[in-house]
Amino acid sequence: IDAYSKLNALTRVTGIISGGNLFFEFEEDCTQPRTCLETGKIYTRKPSSKWTQHDLDMWLGENYHEVGHHAPEVSDCLEGMKRHKIGFNSRFGRVCNILEDWRNEHNRHGEFPGRDKVLSQMQGFYCQRGADQLSVPGASMDDALMLDLFGWIYKCRAEWQATLLAPSIAFARVSDPDRFDEFYNELWNMSVFDDVYNLAYKMFEHDPDSDAEEEKAKAAEAHE
Repeated sequence: IDAYSKLNALTRVTGIISGGNLFFEFEEDCTQPRTCLETGKIYTRKPSSKWTQHDLDMWLGENYHEVGHHAPEVSDCLEGMKRHKIGFNSRFGRVCNILEDWRNEHNRHGEFPGRDKVLSQMQGFYCQRGADQLSVPGASMDDALMLDLFGWIYKCRAEWQATLLAPSIAFARVSDPDRFDEFYNELWNMSVFDDVYNLAYKMFEHDPDSDAEEEKAKAAEAHE
């Protein structure tokens, strides 16, 4: 499969979603796709003509995901994280990121069928892989809030990302996603980053093992 032949569609949709000014950096050893919201640089794996269709779909999904963070409708994330003094690597920041990923991928959903398809396939893959890894005897995720939040987000994503339906059921077996159901309407109604921030704060308030103000303070330390 010639992965580079897919770059035309990727580049075209990228320009429409972001308005341009993005730069792809393909790395041989990239294990974690990422984007720099300030410079517009996107880092993903270097494509190969030896890839299977699955490899190509995953790569396209990863690129479309990173591109999505630069869409004008969700580009207030970086400014919002700075304004609230939330370090991306803090626990509060990671919860915000999980919620922001929903806002990112749901934004413009239905506008580009090819994009929708590979984003759904990518998320379904990671959902199933997580369920498989956590189903191994002795395996666990130390942070129950994160585990249950992932399970809940996957369950909700399955309503509009079809490939997550079966994997989300598998992930639910190793988590307690239902405990966040009271926030369902707020998840769907997130519009600006402050909605993301407020929902993250409420989740820490809701969690019996967390202190929302303490998590916010730790996030501010990580921001400095």
